[in-house]
Amino acid sequence: MRLSNRSLTRLHLFCPQPGRRYLHSSERVYSRGFDNHAKSLEKDVARSQVDSFEALGLHPPIVSALRSAFPHIKSPTKSQETLIPAVLAGNDIFLQDRTGSGKSFGLVLALLNRSRAAKITLSSIFIVPHRDLAYQIRRWVARLFGHRASASSMNKVVQVLVRDSRDSGGSLRDDDPPHLLVATPQALLDVWRQQPDALRLKTLSAIVVDEADYLIPTVDLAHRRADDTMKSQHAGKTREFLNLVYGTSQSMDDDEIEPPERRRSPQLIVSSATMPRHLVDYVSEDSLWLNRDNWVKIYGNATHARRRASLVTHSVLVVHDDMIRNIEGAISKSRDADDPWFRSGRVEADANENADNDAVWQHASDESSDWHEYSKTISPFNPLALETIATLFATQVPTTALLVIPSSAPVQRAVFELRAIGVNAHGLDLLHDEQVEAGSSRSNPILLVCTWANTRGLDLLDLSHVFILGVPEGGKRAYLHIAGRVGRLQSRWNGHAVMLVSPNEEATARGLLGSLKQEAVAVAV
Repeated sequence: MRLSNRSLTRLHLFCPQPGRRYLHSSERVYSRGFDNHAKSLEKDVARSQVDSFEALGLHPPIVSALRSAFPHIKSPTKSQETLIPAVLAGNDIFLQDRTGSGKSFGLVLALLNRSRAAKITLSSIFIVPHRDLAYQIRRWVARLFGHRASASSMNKVVQVLVRDSRDSGGSLRDDDPPHLLVATPQALLDVWRQQPDALRLKTLSAIVVDEADYLIPTVDLAHRRADDTMKSQHAGKTREFLNLVYGTSQSMDDDEIEPPERRRSPQLIVSSATMPRHLVDYVSEDSLWLNRDNWVKIYGNATHARRRASLVTHSVLVVHDDMIRNIEGAISKSRDADDPWFRSGRVEADANENADNDAVWQHASDESSDWHEYSKTISPFNPLALETIATLFATQVPTTALLVIPSSAPVQRAVFELRAIGVNAHGLDLLHDEQVEAGSSRSNPILLVCTWANTRGLDLLDLSHVFILGVPEGGKRAYLHIAGRVGRLQSRWNGHAVMLVSPNEEATARGLLGSLKQEAVAVAV
């Protein structure tokens, strides 16, 4: 018996055999590796046409909590229709779908749906690239169960483990582990070295690697030999941890490494909006992490992805020392009064709003001695670029925008300079900033500031604009992840990604948009 065609439209199966290179079919391929749980869903999935989470196998208490905490989520996304049954079936999974398609949220629901083997067992580890994404996932879980759970009982459901954490001390209680642990790779390794019993790796049921192309860096075949040298000298933290879990660490004696078919391995789920072929090749062929008899690859729906991508406008502004202009070849777009980013005219602040801005500025100035130091040092930012962002923010942003700066740039310095010119700017902090969780208002829009590396996976409420300072490190893939913060599935707005570049970066920016088959739309400056 097979799962319904609808539920497996984007499901592709790999069953590697020794000595052969495997390609996946672009059509439906069905796996005998799906267990009875997945088969039992066939009738429900077909009957409901996957219009409910119950039909995917989620327990009623989970669905009830979902509807109460997230009333705007009416039904599963196309990605969730396939990934949730696959997770519950126990398959190892490669998951690729566009940004904002509900991948991470669907994975959290599926993992929470699984029963624990024992009360003192850590069931799943969700590996993320940065602390803000970890805290975002914890907030999702807290919203699902927070109305009926105390802080101590919530810690039994989910905990965050990040390096230099300001609320957890970077440790776990080995006598009271959570159902779901959300962690960064370095923090996991630190705990493994200091408290190896706390993680209970032998009893894990699942590991998720989110933003996998970032956490497991690989290169294409043309650079494989150079990469082999790099890997042996500078193995990535995620790769090192997975080797520990799946018994392939070079630090272990050869006779300690069990063959894959004899190991009791946790389910491995590798997820990202961008999944290069060489990453799939490495994980499926070079590593020993996968269950080679029972793994699937789930793709997003290309038509649906193009439709969502069309809702995002892309612009490039070239910043000179004394002027700013649109990139050559930028097209004009007709203005729509209903679109928040095409509102005409500059927003004039009244006396009360000016007073509020002064209060924000004064409060921030008192928080740290850094504020006094900034006024004595040369700014690393082009002042015209920041002034342009301030103008666009004031005239186009309805509630919330994001400014993404290079990884080496100081976030607090950018916040300092933006506040100095009247912008309600804040460094992104999903641990303590309740305003980010609650959303801002039309009367007081907020500009969040973070670095390129800390944008992956974030789902920010009511975000309409993302401003990008410079061409992102990592090119096309990095830009997709940054621009993908807007135009997301549950957003009230479409999206506008505005890249501000130097004249030397103009050709690179044009080539980047060209590789994405996107035209730059002119901005009134």
